[in-house]
Amino acid sequence: MATINSVRKHTKRSQVFFHLVTTNRLSNYIRNWISNSELRNINYDITEFDTSLLHSKVKLHSGRPELAKPMNYARFYYQILFPHLKTRIIHLDDDTIVQRDLTELSRVFIHDGHIAAFAEDCNWLLQKSSTMNRYEDYFNLEHELVKRYDVNPKACSFNTGVYVADLKAWKQHDITQKLDEILIANYKDYVYGNKYGGGGSQPPMMLALYKKYSKLPAEWHVQHLGDVKVDSLYSSDFIENKAKLLHWNGRLKPWKLTSPYHHIWKRYYVADPSKRFTLSPNTNKSFKEPT
Repeated sequence: MATINSVRKHTKRSQVFFHLVTTNRLSNYIRNWISNSELRNINYDITEFDTSLLHSKVKLHSGRPELAKPMNYARFYYQILFPHLKTRIIHLDDDTIVQRDLTELSRVFIHDGHIAAFAEDCNWLLQKSSTMNRYEDYFNLEHELVKRYDVNPKACSFNTGVYVADLKAWKQHDITQKLDEILIANYKDYVYGNKYGGGGSQPPMMLALYKKYSKLPAEWHVQHLGDVKVDSLYSSDFIENKAKLLHWNGRLKPWKLTSPYHHIWKRYYVADPSKRFTLSPNTNKSFKEPT
């Protein structure tokens, strides 16, 4: 909800329609949260993700177990979730905060023949850090499926938590089908999840969209705020005044109140009217999960 609220506060209502994707179990809960809070006037719909689409497809060979959660993979299925949409969409993970007018991001340049725009892990903000990841950090480069994409091992990876996608091009290039193929191959064999790059939903998109994406401006996806070493990456002045979109990718989520810059996230926090979901006064604890 904080992500939605941050967009609402910085972008005119008429310019934004929120397509919210969740599970059947949580759809009514989210609808009630919105209807009975300051978010009640946003333009939105809720689409329920059928998690059975992932049956016998998701396997982590390494990395964090939470990366296997079904909702991490909902972004693969735009052709099923939004068959009527043929324009650009902006994907935002729920651990992000927008600090500027989102219409600027919606107009980012996407080259002809490209399907989306992502922030690379080797952009100017990250060049002096140890957080730069490359394709060789994720993939089994000897696997036939990876060889088919003719991947340069030293190519920069990109983060899939924030991006702009052209859904018409997505559908024309059958990206959902390609992502499914990669998931199934990795379930049966070892395609990705290499070294510290980990597994989850990012490697399939990196492969399916290899050489088919343009670059987001770095300030529109300021990454790694969920990392304990983030203070060495950015100054407080940059985070507060120059960064346009913040992303707490990593283990330390802003709602745990122990992550770097969680005070920025709290500015946009929308309390649950039902009080089923609350911020714990104990900063060592996260939200109390809804039942």
